[in-house]
Amino acid sequence: MKLISALLGTALLASLLGPVAPATAAPIQVVAAAPSIASANKAYLAKAAAKLGGADAGTGKLRDASSWRAYRDGVVVYSTKRKAVTVYKAMANVWADTGWETGKYGYPKAEQYAYGKDKRQVFDKAILGVRPDGTGYAIANGGPASFTINGAGWGHGVGMSQYGARAMAVEGWSAQRILEYYYSGSKADWSTRYANSDIRVQLLKADTARLRVAGSAMQLRDLGGDYKKTTVAGRGSILDLKLSGGKLSYTLKDPNKKPVKAVTVTLKGKLEILWEGTRAWPSENISVLTVEKANAENRGAVTYKHGKIQVGVLDKQVNAVGVMRLNDEYLYGLAEMPSFWEPAALQAQAIAGRTYAMRNMGSVKAACDCNVYDEVKSQKYTGWNHENDAVGLTSAGAWKAAVDATVQRNAAKGPVKSRVVTYGTALAETLYSSSTGGHTRDSSAVWGGPTPAYLRGVKDEWSTMVSSKNPYRSWTDSLTQKDARKLFKLPSVAKISIASSTDKTIKTATATSMDGKKATVSGRDFRTSFNGLSPWIFTAKPASGTTTANSTINPAKYCSTTVKSGASIQKAINAKPEGAVICLGTGTFKPTGVKLKSRQTLLGVGSTKSVLDGRIEVKAKKAAKIYKISSKYIPAKAKKSAACKPGAQCNTAQLLFANGSPLKRVTAKSKVKAGTYWVDHKNRALYTGKAPSKKNKYSLAVRSKALSTSTFSRVGRIGVVGYANATNTGAVVLKGAHSQAFSLRSADNHGIGIQVTGRGTELKTVNAYRNGQAGITVSTAKNVKITKSSITANGWGGFKPGTYSGGLAAAKKAAVKVSGTKISKNGTGNIRRSSGASMKRYK
Repeated sequence: MKLISALLGTALLASLLGPVAPATAAPIQVVAAAPSIASANKAYLAKAAAKLGGADAGTGKLRDASSWRAYRDGVVVYSTKRKAVTVYKAMANVWADTGWETGKYGYPKAEQYAYGKDKRQVFDKAILGVRPDGTGYAIANGGPASFTINGAGWGHGVGMSQYGARAMAVEGWSAQRILEYYYSGSKADWSTRYANSDIRVQLLKADTARLRVAGSAMQLRDLGGDYKKTTVAGRGSILDLKLSGGKLSYTLKDPNKKPVKAVTVTLKGKLEILWEGTRAWPSENISVLTVEKANAENRGAVTYKHGKIQVGVLDKQVNAVGVMRLNDEYLYGLAEMPSFWEPAALQAQAIAGRTYAMRNMGSVKAACDCNVYDEVKSQKYTGWNHENDAVGLTSAGAWKAAVDATVQRNAAKGPVKSRVVTYGTALAETLYSSSTGGHTRDSSAVWGGPTPAYLRGVKDEWSTMVSSKNPYRSWTDSLTQKDARKLFKLPSVAKISIASSTDKTIKTATATSMDGKKATVSGRDFRTSFNGLSPWIFTAKPASGTTTANSTINPAKYCSTTVKSGASIQKAINAKPEGAVICLGTGTFKPTGVKLKSRQTLLGVGSTKSVLDGRIEVKAKKAAKIYKISSKYIPAKAKKSAACKPGAQCNTAQLLFANGSPLKRVTAKSKVKAGTYWVDHKNRALYTGKAPSKKNKYSLAVRSKALSTSTFSRVGRIGVVGYANATNTGAVVLKGAHSQAFSLRSADNHGIGIQVTGRGTELKTVNAYRNGQAGITVSTAKNVKITKSSITANGWGGFKPGTYSGGLAAAKKAAVKVSGTKISKNGTGNIRRSSGASMKRYK
């Protein structure tokens, strides 16, 4: 039995909880046979269009000259040396966050697979995952370095829980009630069985033995010779035993005899050892006998006060057996429960220990010449060491008092009755262990065979109560990745799920590999793999500090370069390959017509911190009662046509700002006043109504376009403000198929805030605000999604009749889906569909 006494054996505990060396996980390798790659890829691509919703963009090259081909639902990567693999759109977004193949994790190596509600895919240097909400994560190919296992209890869990008994005693339960609960259907009552009988306990089996007497004398008797002939040795005498010629011999050294010398004797039979003050040698003088390296578990010095010891030869070794009265002398030394526990718990332990010992009284075991062992193979017995234990007691002898409370004696103080546990007329097999995880177990679940009615599992919440003071109320252990792979026979282990039995113990453990394969082992095999303290194992989670799927990929951590405020964005873009993440620092940038390469990401710090600004500072000169704006960007000489030239030469699209805030445009020079301006199209002039000063500075929108995207390129966490983009053109143009804009603010631009022409484009958490013509327009593009965005206060006028001005427009057979987006307070209308376009809301 796994008993609470092991709590007292620190060496055993250390061996159970010893450190395990960590393992380095090896990446998964997916290798295709070279001769078949070309033909396999040809067949793969032939099916891809139908499988992935049709090809909707061009092709391109990756860094190692592999090809990519875009489809509605994803991108296929392939080459003459690389087996074709699909990266679905959501996963492609995660890959893009890390810089595609130019980033940290390299190329896809296998198809996407389901992992719970997530999707995962193996790449060269990690496994990328995408959650249902679209956020992504990266985990090591080989899985977590180790798993932290959480459980409760200690021992086999059959019969009485010792810590549970303690919590019951705290609640006021009696010993009888405790026992009759754990051994259901049994009776804990008085019995005359073995009332005054002795029990044989193996104390030592070793090549040699040393005994020492203290207090008074001991006497030695050769049971194979003249029984009446004895040798007496005084206190402090040392007795060494060994085998000589196959026979037992001893050397005795008595310090009380002068001169002091060692006497060696070869015995004819067993050696019987008595010491003063016992029933075997009644005396007023009290002695104790110490056996060095006794008790097979601890191999420490154990001292005995009661009984006698018989030493013989067994399996060519010295075999020492203690002989003592079962009902009290043996139980006084039973070290299965700390002496300072509550009396009812101590009495329950005494009764259970007695009953267990009595069931072993039928015959002497040939393997030990004993009825019971002195360790947890039977029960932990440490003699006077435990009987004399006063640790934590208000008075010594609490354990001895608990034993005596379960014995009735005659006038001569000899036991006549004792409490035992019976089921029917027979002694119960009173198995017990330290504690459980909330429910005891059927004996058959541990050892097989039929389960006696009294050894069926029962609820045991007491083991897990705070009042039990159980150090194993919960525990943790560790399983390395290396050991997990070996146990489950998988190339990697990413996740371990525990299935429980009705008694709350582990039934099975199921591992899932990094590529989604599963394997299941029995609870017994799982527990054995790490020497678990008990079968109550509840979870096995990746250890803290190991790579897990709990963290979310932040593209800002994958920057290939960071552009400082005032530096050229286009120069940085040109210097980096397709797929790179180009980051912007905090500050203002003044670009015109930035163009991203395919698959590049332009990422700022935030829509109000990284700002693309199309304005320049301008001066105002007094002209009669109002002020004329002067700038080299306003042509001095009018032309017949008011059409804009490329670049920044279009005053029909120029917006005037005061201290960064847009002024209201009026329709006639006579209406100009403070806070307004008027555009004189004929004379190419702008007028405003307030004088410039240190507190009133003017800026003019002059640049025609901020940026445009290519296939699979993305822009996010930036602001775009003050661009003089002409009618029906965007300050931001999402031109390439599968372009993305996220956390983007496009505000106070002349024409369209965001113009979409690339199919499969996604806009998420964008803010199109106060743009002159429209917030967002979509033309010809299919499968466009707008989610969790805001389109407000756009379309404030100034455009010729028939020109749409408002919030969101779809035209020329465009197909748009909108979800969770606010569209309000926009010019002549919030939403407009024309030329066969469709627009749907979805959840």
